[in-house]
Amino acid sequence: MVAWRTIAADHPMAHVVTDKTGNHLAFARGAAFVAFNRDEHQDWHVSATTGLPRGAYCNVALSDTLAGCPLIQVDTYGLANFTVPPLKTAAFHIGKRKS
Repeated sequence: MVAWRTIAADHPMAHVVTDKTGNHLAFARGAAFVAFNRDEHQDWHVSATTGLPRGAYCNVALSDTLAGCPLIQVDTYGLANFTVPPLKTAAFHIGKRKS
């Protein structure tokens, strides 16, 4: 997550996703994206524009090792669809792009 913060730097928040419950927040900062699920019981199925180029990104909130980290796919349009479990976070950035 240190690398995520370094890449996010002082870039403004963009591509913000929230909902009416106040339990979900996702946003990009530069070439980094993060999603928070504060719901105690339900997964959050995120579909968000990330601003990142197409590729498979390491979920650095769970592991910082490309060899074994869970991957989040970003399509040609910068859209990612992924799930954040209850009370968890997903985070990815350009520095941990597998492909």
